[in-house]
Amino acid sequence: MAGWTLTPEEIAFVAASDKGGGFRGEDLVDAVAVALAESGGQTAVESPPNDDPWQSIDLGLWQINNHWWRQLLERYTWANPYDNAAMAKQVVAEQGWDAWSTWPDKAADHMARARQAVAAPKEPTPPAGTPGGSGHGQTTTTNPIADAIDGVRTQLGRVAALFDAALWLTKPDNIRRVLVGTAGGAFVLLGIALLGREAVKGATG
Repeated sequence: MAGWTLTPEEIAFVAASDKGGGFRGEDLVDAVAVALAESGGQTAVESPPNDDPWQSIDLGLWQINNHWWRQLLERYTWANPYDNAAMAKQVVAEQGWDAWSTWPDKAADHMARARQAVAAPKEPTPPAGTPGGSGHGQTTTTNPIADAIDGVRTQLGRVAALFDAALWLTKPDNIRRVLVGTAGGAFVLLGIALLGREAVKGATG
């Protein structure tokens, strides 16, 4: 998969972006250091198979494991740096930085550089044809299950609206308002029709 290499400043921008990881404070510094330790800033790097029963591999900027985090990889485009940052944020939320084998020793080697980058973040400009080329790098991914759930919610919302309307009509006062409004409208239409009839008579008479 096509990719490119981000500078530490660009990693800092991606990690801090709300469309990416949304990291703040010391977590942002840690995020940049871990990315540098894990991938060297390469957005589409794939690790060799790990020494585990699944021969799993680690993917992208933060090297998200395709076995342990497969549910995230089904939702995001891992070679998109913003998506990879979003996945890293969720990994941290569940397991902390200890989820990465480079933490803390190898990441510590990049802390000083990460801190400099966080102080001067720079928005990356991806080469043509690489994931992350629009909307601050965030790509739109399709999740059929999520789409189906949204469709059901929409239909339920329509049913609820119809139910509310039916419930409103069960109240005598509301029924009377509808009847009065309908009758009034009918009288207005009748009056218009009569005026039109008289006008036609006058024109032809």
